[in-house]
Amino acid sequence: MVITSGGKYATQTRVHLVGGLLEDFAYEAGLYLYDRRIWVKDAAWENSRWTTLSYRAVDEFEYLYFFWKPGATVVDKSRLSPQEWTEWGTRAVWNFPSVRANDDHEAKFPIELPRRVIRLLTAPGDVVLDPFMGSGTTALAAIELDRPYIGLEFQPHYTEMANAACERAKERRAFLKDTTGEHHDSNGHNPVAREQLTLLATRG
Repeated sequence: MVITSGGKYATQTRVHLVGGLLEDFAYEAGLYLYDRRIWVKDAAWENSRWTTLSYRAVDEFEYLYFFWKPGATVVDKSRLSPQEWTEWGTRAVWNFPSVRANDDHEAKFPIELPRRVIRLLTAPGDVVLDPFMGSGTTALAAIELDRPYIGLEFQPHYTEMANAACERAKERRAFLKDTTGEHHDSNGHNPVAREQLTLLATRG
């Protein structure tokens, strides 16, 4: 696991029983469970096969696990506004809609999920590493928030899709910066250099 001392790793799962396995794997890698949160999403009645093929309830929430690598941790309250800390920064339950159509990836999630995690756990200039890149949603959030990003993906199709999406996102940011002047993120931080906002997508 590539992570700095005092750094954090976040992951999600629909099944709570998997959480124990995640904790075991993380412990073997030298990480410890730091926090748990629950993402409450809209009930996906229309696109859930469980409504007709199973007695199981539809997926209305997912567990979020935050793991910590031992070391000094800086708690920076300036990363969020006072209102954001009250509304979700210190809340165990997050409420925002899921992706309504997984037309390009079967496990796609809304950009608000990585956006919140990145804002909560990183500072501008910190590198975001996503070992399961998929269609690149985490990469798009990292670009939006001025974080250098490294993505790993096994499937060539998703690698190409994510690279294309990231290039479009970087072009939009460059255009906005050129037309509106110096860009700042939602907390007023200066951006890192555009050349640092690159995506390294690899496959095994």
